[in-house]
Amino acid sequence: MSKVLGQGGVLVEGTVVGPVIISDKGFNGVAAWTKEENFRPGHEAVCYDWQHPWNGIDLAGKILIFPAEVGSTHAPLPYIDLVRKQNGPLAVIVENPDPLVAIGIFISKEWYGPSIPLIEFPFDLLVKELTDGDEIEISIDGTITKL
Repeated sequence: MSKVLGQGGVLVEGTVVGPVIISDKGFNGVAAWTKEENFRPGHEAVCYDWQHPWNGIDLAGKILIFPAEVGSTHAPLPYIDLVRKQNGPLAVIVENPDPLVAIGIFISKEWYGPSIPLIEFPFDLLVKELTDGDEIEISIDGTITKL
């Protein structure tokens, strides 16, 4: 039975259904996705940030949920590249989005067409309802539904 978990703030719109992966630690896309290993075929979205719990996990095709983004001036670049290649995460749900990451996801939509939803939503509310692998739907208006 489906359960609506709430409606988040839409930073980049989109509709998607997929499995979630949750971390209570901030995520740094630059640290995760700009290693030499990421340039090997099939490894583009693998997290290679040895300080993160997702280290070694392929984040392609997953909806990432975490409390805050850890950004840098290069933060938009890995998102732009993964969205362009359509082999990155399905969506990002974050409580404290980094403006530079938001710009990267937005730019990818403007430049390449399809992008990924970026939703601002209270982290604590989601972790009470979801565990890794649960399927959710994100609607165009930011509504998050557990399937």
